[in-house]
Amino acid sequence: MLNVLLNILLFVFKYTGGKLIRSVSVTSDAFNNLMDAVTTMFAWIGVKVSAVGAGENHPNGHGKFEWIIALLSSGSIILVGWELFKESVNVIRDPKETVFSVFTLVVLIISIGVKFFMYLYNKNQGLKKDSEAMKAVSVDCLADTVSTTAVLASLIMNWVTGLRIDGWCGALVALFIIYNGFKELGEITDKIMGRRASDDDIKKIKEFALRNSDFMDITNILFEDYGNGRIKVSFNAIANQEIETERLLMSAANLKFRIFSEFGYLTNINVEKIIADDEIRRFIEDNLNAVEMPPTIKSLRVSNAGGYKLVELELGIEFMNSKKMEEYKSIINEKMDNAPDGYKVLTQFLLNRYEHWHRNEIIGRLRSVPKTISRACRLFIRECGRHLHRSVTEPL
Repeated sequence: MLNVLLNILLFVFKYTGGKLIRSVSVTSDAFNNLMDAVTTMFAWIGVKVSAVGAGENHPNGHGKFEWIIALLSSGSIILVGWELFKESVNVIRDPKETVFSVFTLVVLIISIGVKFFMYLYNKNQGLKKDSEAMKAVSVDCLADTVSTTAVLASLIMNWVTGLRIDGWCGALVALFIIYNGFKELGEITDKIMGRRASDDDIKKIKEFALRNSDFMDITNILFEDYGNGRIKVSFNAIANQEIETERLLMSAANLKFRIFSEFGYLTNINVEKIIADDEIRRFIEDNLNAVEMPPTIKSLRVSNAGGYKLVELELGIEFMNSKKMEEYKSIINEKMDNAPDGYKVLTQFLLNRYEHWHRNEIIGRLRSVPKTISRACRLFIRECGRHLHRSVTEPL
């Protein structure tokens, strides 16, 4: 709670100092500290609630409550930042002379020292406790140190040279607050939506599961994060059809215990027996190679399904627009419908490198911003430049 107390004290003194000298940049920096205090308080509440174990209504625990709290916190940060940005733009259009104040000067200097102390403290605690949250707080404190230094520099420049850049500095601080809000929002949204596990985690589980077991392959590895360190892993354990079912079930039970002992993960294992079938593999490979932009075979399993053999096929494909994607899938499904007698093919499509796709797609969309919006942005920048020139050249 030391972070909360220090940030609230910084807010009170900075806000008072900002009002005394009529500086929007100082008051914006004060609200930045207030948002840090609110975020830390919300995080503390979220951690306490998420620590409550599983119950009848919530069998997977309350870990995700921390994410919900963080989502609300990031939304409030963005709103406050936007209001401060609008106020700063008004000051840019109608700049006001700031008044020299020793009190405000001392407050800002002390604030820089306090924030740097908080950076060192949280960094040390983060390394000692191996806490990613505290490491993130330390980085935020260092960024706050830089922003407060910029505010102090702008005030000194204004008092010494008469340049009216207070509104511009306030706008930069407001944009910094908005950026932090969106950054936190993006991280929390990723967690709530369910992030794909890293390749290293998948490889680690697969290698561990195949070590000293009756299974020949592990597929469809899924990690479900319920927050507060509660993670469930599910996968298909593939075995040769010749191995007895009872023996495979015993191997799966033993594997569950080994994974929990090694990694602390609860595990759901779906045991599947497959048939080695070169005929259907050749049929699938020949047909897929005849398609434009041939997909990659991620998984191919053949199992008995009563009167026929079920072929479960997973294909990796590249991203394309929705219409082309449907046509592409339709062509492949038609080819798979012509499988040899006695076979039925169940096809699933997965995007290659999905963990990178959504970022690349967002970047691509940003690059295709309509010309009208780009023109509006240029006009806004030109207008701000005109007001800055007027505020600098006009006599005090």
